[in-house]
Amino acid sequence: MIANILAPHLPSFLQANPNTHLELEASTDISNLNVGASDIAVRMVKPAAETLVGRQLPAITLSLYCSAEYLRGREPAALTLSEECLMLYDSAYGPIAENVWAKSHGLNAAARLRSGSVQTLVQAALAGSGIALLPDFLARKTPLVMVPAPTSPTRNPWLVFHRDTRDQVSMKAVRNWIVDAFKHTLTPQPASNGPEAQAPKTPAPSIRKL
Repeated sequence: MIANILAPHLPSFLQANPNTHLELEASTDISNLNVGASDIAVRMVKPAAETLVGRQLPAITLSLYCSAEYLRGREPAALTLSEECLMLYDSAYGPIAENVWAKSHGLNAAARLRSGSVQTLVQAALAGSGIALLPDFLARKTPLVMVPAPTSPTRNPWLVFHRDTRDQVSMKAVRNWIVDAFKHTLTPQPASNGPEAQAPKTPAPSIRKL
């Protein structure tokens, strides 16, 4: 999420907040906001602690994608997914929605490649290696072709911060920047010419203002 959602929107934030210094950290662990390990976090689960405030961000939708080279003239809708080469996420993140979805549809046996890196799956799909489960907002930026599939998973990120920082002006600026970055990235933009182009779990970022 840092590389694909937050980083592209850094210039505007840094220009508007010249005295603010950010430290962006991607981690599979849930940062402890109660002990000051981080000031703000983006998590894929709603915060449960009473000391934390959560704001739901736009959902991250996912679909199956492959290259035209992989299709070799076949119609995407004619594919039998269990007989194809699927590229899914590994078990490092536990029972995430993407893996639960694959298991529920009996697709685990078709997974020829598993990775914890979304970029690895994107590049593997572009190379024609197979069909990857990818975030739609990323796949829309590539020439990959969407492959029809059973209702695909959706991730629901949350912006999380300690309630004691709710009214801090500098923290508000960072939180607003994160919300705007997610909205701009994950909300489909109308195409200016012709039909809109066809529309991946990533480590959760934590943010510390220095």
